[in-house]
Amino acid sequence: MELCSVAPMTLPGFDLAATKPWETPELVAINRLPMRPATWPGPDPATARSGARDDSPWFRRLDGTWKFALADAPDRAPMGFELPAFADDAWTPITVPSLFTMQGFAAPIYTNVQMPFRPRPPFVPDANPTGLYRRTFAVPRDWKGRRVVLHFGGAESVLFVWVNGRAVGMSKDSRLAAEFDITDVVKLGRNNTLAAMVVRWSDASYVEDQDQWWHAGIHREVAIYSTAHTYIADIHINASLDADGLGRLSLGQLRCRVELAWSERVKPDAGWTVELQLETLAGRKVGRAQRVSVPHVQEPYVFDGHYARFELAVPNVAAWTHENPNLYRVLVTMRDANDNIVEVQSLRIGFRNVEVRGQEFLLNNEPVLIYGINRHDFDPDTGRVISEANMRADLVLMKQFGFNAVRTAHSPNDPRFLDLCDELGMMVIDESNIESHALNFSLCNDGRYLEAVLQRGRRMVMRDKNHACIIMWSLGNEAGYGANHDALAGWIRHYDPTRPLHYEGAVMMDWNGGKAATDVLCPMYPPIEAIKLGASIADRPIILCEYSHAMGNSNGTLGEYFDTFQKTFGLQGGFIWEFWDHGLTQHLDANGSPLPYVPNGKPSGAVSTRSAYGGDFGERRHDANFVCDGMVWPDRTPKPAMFEHRFLARPVEVQAAPGRAGRAGRVTITNRQFFRDTSWLRLRYEIAVDGKIISKGRVNVPAIAIAPRSSATVALPLKWSAIPAGECTITIRQTVARATDWCAAGFEIGHDQWLVERSARLTSVRSRTPATPRSSQQASGIRMRLMRKSCQ
Repeated sequence: MELCSVAPMTLPGFDLAATKPWETPELVAINRLPMRPATWPGPDPATARSGARDDSPWFRRLDGTWKFALADAPDRAPMGFELPAFADDAWTPITVPSLFTMQGFAAPIYTNVQMPFRPRPPFVPDANPTGLYRRTFAVPRDWKGRRVVLHFGGAESVLFVWVNGRAVGMSKDSRLAAEFDITDVVKLGRNNTLAAMVVRWSDASYVEDQDQWWHAGIHREVAIYSTAHTYIADIHINASLDADGLGRLSLGQLRCRVELAWSERVKPDAGWTVELQLETLAGRKVGRAQRVSVPHVQEPYVFDGHYARFELAVPNVAAWTHENPNLYRVLVTMRDANDNIVEVQSLRIGFRNVEVRGQEFLLNNEPVLIYGINRHDFDPDTGRVISEANMRADLVLMKQFGFNAVRTAHSPNDPRFLDLCDELGMMVIDESNIESHALNFSLCNDGRYLEAVLQRGRRMVMRDKNHACIIMWSLGNEAGYGANHDALAGWIRHYDPTRPLHYEGAVMMDWNGGKAATDVLCPMYPPIEAIKLGASIADRPIILCEYSHAMGNSNGTLGEYFDTFQKTFGLQGGFIWEFWDHGLTQHLDANGSPLPYVPNGKPSGAVSTRSAYGGDFGERRHDANFVCDGMVWPDRTPKPAMFEHRFLARPVEVQAAPGRAGRAGRVTITNRQFFRDTSWLRLRYEIAVDGKIISKGRVNVPAIAIAPRSSATVALPLKWSAIPAGECTITIRQTVARATDWCAAGFEIGHDQWLVERSARLTSVRSRTPATPRSSQQASGIRMRLMRKSCQ
């Protein structure tokens, strides 16, 4: 089997010269292993508990310095580049993970709706930048007799892999992992050669036509790991809630299905058992461990697989919500017929329910409001290569500014991001990597793309199903609506009936249609009057998948949207577009001219930087600055609308109650949260006259904290007769009493403010504190450049 000028490849029964896999949408992978949750095998419970894959003796990273070369197209790669003996001394050292479009080998391209080339699916341009990667690696000698798996976390857009000169597989889908069994092609010890080819344009590009930068390269981690030849192939957990004897939603119901698998080297044998132990994150056991035998040989007609199934009730469980993200650990231990521990995996789980009931979306039986935002995996310096620290910084900022939900626009994010959402408390709509914006109404019914749509959606669900933070599955974005979507929806509904489905395309043309593909009405950018009217005729809850487009001088009427969300039954918020300005850091020389990217460093002669957008890399087809439409600047500095959002989403609202001269005024404190009381907050007042603070102190909230969705009226320790003449304001500030995972003690999370009339009666008029403008030179430069391009 040949890839044109490339040396023969040994993928059985597939001739790469006769059928170009990068122009064959029906072919989504070769030899790729089934998707599994992003957990890792360990030899014992202690290793599994740590959650750090580097602690396992069965895990080795292959990140670091590789050798790289660029070919003009996949069929122009140098002959034999995948062979161990190939001379790569002249190749360029490059860091993996990275994008070769951010390393000077090809340019990033930004388009919104249009493709970066003239579309004619499934064909792509002959000029097709193709990255060639090589490195050597070692397989630990104590992995002898074990199974070895090669893991690529993400590669854009088509990945081919060779080990020791032998082809091991191919994968499409740029945002999900690809794994290959390499047991039969590796050698123990050093001197194993790994070669990879990443093709930029392919038939897959037509369903990855998203409103963001087009890149190419290996953008997530590469690793090898080892298992026994009998191994845990999958863990599927449903942790839900039931009412206890007092009617409280505190009886946990844990259902778990563990699948065992056997490699080709051995046949399934009897005697294997799986043990499940629930515990707190501190390691305290919750109930007794359960052990189940794995079915081995049964009548084929009734045998449904090598599954160990568990069901257990957990009294007095602490529920997971975005306000109280309580988590537990599940340890899954596989034992052989001699009762030896062979493999242990651990998962963090949360007990919670999500459902659509009539016109309400309910989390743990509460019709929560979604204060959401759309987010991509993005970094201004690396493109799509994201560190865990940066993902945490994104979420910390969102929490500090009142956001409680993220839509992973428009593809599955790095799995570590979901771990952090579980931990910090952020609801997530997990979105499939499916968008065909330039061909919005055709590929959705194109049978050639059915398998691509199915695989992208089902692999996302299989990877992410155990996360408490995920409240809905999205079938993708701006890809029309057709038979391919209904097929995917049917599979998800059968596999995971515990979560609703979300898909805007299904209701784009028919407000009350698309019931097979979406359980919520999720329009884009509707006017306020439209959603009010829609709520009066809707048969499902309305949650806006995109609204308040944050570009330029934008986010107007945000307060009016929030007011409508809070007052209209069946209307439960939405997701602002979007979190980031996706400006890429571009280096400039002394004359202000852009310099090309260089591998692993700063270009010579660079004296300054700017944030680049469409057209700044010499692209002929682009959509200019439309990629700069975020609530934060490319360096994550908040824009003014973020401060307005924090005010609108504040957890407590304080309103003035009438007061009389000479006596203390009174305020009504309303807890707007759905699950958490006010004990985590401190309220302080400030009295200012003509802008000068003359008195301040603590508001004496009742000893019993205010319950969710409840109010209390308290007195302020003030004598109006002591207030001097002038314009007087009272400000109530909400601060965090104790440090949390996302802010320090004393952090201000909200405020309310009123004017005091000279009659010494408080008014109900609120005056919003203006946002603090950004004053850095970089921000000014970005704003000036946006103005410049918008005028061209």
